[in-house]
Amino acid sequence: MWAQNWKSIMDLVMPFPTSPALDVTSELLRQGYTPLRMFQVGEEFFTKMGLKPLPPEFWRSSVLTRPRRPAQCSASAWDFCNRIDYRIKQCTEVTTQDLVSTHHELAHIQYYLQYADQPQLFRDGANPAFHEALANAATLSVYNMPHLYRLGLYNNKSVTEQPLQLPLSLPHHSASSLSIQMSPKSDDHVNVDDFFNFKRQGSRAEV
Repeated sequence: MWAQNWKSIMDLVMPFPTSPALDVTSELLRQGYTPLRMFQVGEEFFTKMGLKPLPPEFWRSSVLTRPRRPAQCSASAWDFCNRIDYRIKQCTEVTTQDLVSTHHELAHIQYYLQYADQPQLFRDGANPAFHEALANAATLSVYNMPHLYRLGLYNNKSVTEQPLQLPLSLPHHSASSLSIQMSPKSDDHVNVDDFFNFKRQGSRAEV
């Protein structure tokens, strides 16, 4: 029931399909990035905007790499509802995809941090689509050529001088749009979930 992405139709709608993909995995590896460094870069992304640094409990208790025991590795962010303990579970690998995912999950943590002083009822998003939309706004700000150039991960300096390069920029923006969970498709699946839950609980909501 999750409308996580529309990547399955990417081959049908991708503009300039022969253009190279925006993938900085090899550069991440060449520069010696580790999962920890990826999270540190992610934290800096948010603190430079004036948002809160991650608390010590985050670094002490989060699972940022694959543990030796069997584990379900889908990335997720958690608020332990005590105003100090926030964690991410992500079996991070040094790849472009996980760099983007790291920023996505950290955006969820930032949401929790910003609302930590609110009553418990108001600490979460209005619905899952709202929370995801905020996290994906951060994702779009990270997965673009000028930002990756500023990080020293993308070496084509011309992207900062000539922002409109359609064959180069459109494919990765299209891939981003199809790969992230965002309105309206998120709103649709959230509405279906809500109606299902109301019906299951004996509500009179019409499906």
